[in-house]
Amino acid sequence: MDISREQRFVYICSIYPMPKRYLREAVRLYGEGIDLDWAVRISYVHQVYGLFAQNLKEHFPKTQDMDTVKTLLLAANQNRFEAMKMTGELVKLYRIFAENGIRAVPLKGAVLAKMLYADPTCRHATDIDMLIRHEDFDAARKILAERGYTSGKSYVSTPKKTEVYESKFHDYDFVSPNDVKLELHWRVADIRAAEILTCDNAISVISFYGQELPTYTPEEWLVYLAYHGVHHGYMWMKWLVDFETMARYSGVDRKAAMALAEEKGLAWALRASFELVRLTAGVDGAGQENCSNRLALEMFRVLTKSEGQKDETFMAYRSYLDAELLRRGLLSDRERARRIDPSEKDFERFDFSDRFFFLYYIVRGPYKLYRMIADRLGR
Repeated sequence: MDISREQRFVYICSIYPMPKRYLREAVRLYGEGIDLDWAVRISYVHQVYGLFAQNLKEHFPKTQDMDTVKTLLLAANQNRFEAMKMTGELVKLYRIFAENGIRAVPLKGAVLAKMLYADPTCRHATDIDMLIRHEDFDAARKILAERGYTSGKSYVSTPKKTEVYESKFHDYDFVSPNDVKLELHWRVADIRAAEILTCDNAISVISFYGQELPTYTPEEWLVYLAYHGVHHGYMWMKWLVDFETMARYSGVDRKAAMALAEEKGLAWALRASFELVRLTAGVDGAGQENCSNRLALEMFRVLTKSEGQKDETFMAYRSYLDAELLRRGLLSDRERARRIDPSEKDFERFDFSDRFFFLYYIVRGPYKLYRMIADRLGR
């Protein structure tokens, strides 16, 4: 298990602005030889191509004549257009929800990019994420339908499917008439200990294109980004880049962030995230041989080997993480059950009545648990 030169080059060239020691390391790697075509591909896979393009443009101007980099810059510009479209829709939705008495808090996306990079268009844009209270969902759905939004979870069509779905997942997605994707969440994590961001504790404010939007303190963001990254094994560099940039954010108090993480029982996730940054950046003598943090090493394997896919490497990591959460007493019985079954594909595949869907659910769950145990025992 190791990180390629190209992976390391992409990572350190996606921290914006680049620290001087990162720039020195990037210049050294580039001088010794980088397969730039491969590096650009990595930046696409890990959704950091906007930031990577910005640093190449500023610090490696000779690359601008290469066809691969020209294509990269075009992709980054296209991402800016998509991000601007989402930014406008985000502000509109926030105002409409507020006018109808719905408390809505933007999550990650353009708001996080504005905070970290002073530019909401340089981060990879996929959708709008907003957090609302669960009791406001019916009203929110009605508002979205009036604006022409369609549901991306239309298969959650019966009371029993809704009950089972909402016991396991915590968001519904929608698509606007002009193809803007929206995810509405009523919680941000699948374990209670990680419920750091809620509608009610968004007491900070960020100015966003003439609109004051509710947000969270830098310390809350840092701890949440650590848990979110750990939950996904930092499968995409984008999440580790966000975490490191937030850790470097001028307004963050690292001691206060660690105190919050200790309070929530998530200090281990914060420490592992910091260690993963060191392993990935590879500066200050950081290396696997002197790393004692097992979680960081497991995530390093996912980051460097899975290529952003939920492959065997990722699934092995999730089994390790589940065991770690259980060992630390962070999973209740209900949360353990929620992590087993059914999957979203099960909801899409079957159109049972409530009675038969419920039967499928109670039979399928124990069977999946049996298969998981059998696989671990090598049967």
